Amino acid sequence: MTGAGDHGLPTVCYVAGMTKFLNANWIRIFDYPKFAMLLRDQIRESAAWLAADPGDTIEHIAKAHFRKEDIVAKLLEDAAIIRDRCT
Repeated sequence: MTGAGDHGLPTVCYVAGMTKFLNANWIRIFDYPKFAMLLRDQIRESAAWLAADPGDTIEHIAKAHFRKEDIVAKLLEDAAIIRDRCT
């Protein structure tokens, strides 16, 4: 996935670029949801593998009204508090 000229965006981050990518890979636009689900599943499997260590969990946040950055910051803060109590 190459860049988009002066925009600095990967090819798939804008409509014409995504269309070009799909066409180059012989993926019909109507097949895109199936194509995207395969990628989504691969990403989730990789995340589950990374979180397989004892004590690690994955929380899927599908709600748009939550700021994921805020949730991560809270988790990191909680981890720091626990780490401080254990030392």
